[in-house]
Amino acid sequence: MTFHPNVGATCPSPLSARWARKLMLLPLLGAVLGCGSCGEEEPAKPSPPPTPVTDTEPVGSGLKVIGFAVLGASVVCVLGRMLD
Repeated sequence: MTFHPNVGATCPSPLSARWARKLMLLPLLGAVLGCGSCGEEEPAKPSPPPTPVTDTEPVGSGLKVIGFAVLGASVVCVLGRMLD
């Protein structure tokens, strides 16, 4: 009978060792992302003057009619399938 010194010892599986290495990279990643945002910023350029808003009332009315038509068609289709 041979004696094995590692019989009772617990050794991490390769999968848990891989996870441990990945978890050790998290602080490094946090430091890189945190320090990467440090730096001098240029002052913001003034925004251009606002452009006049275009009147879209006729287009809005047409889109409303199309929306109600699609809603009505879907109701007719659902009722038709329920009765079939």
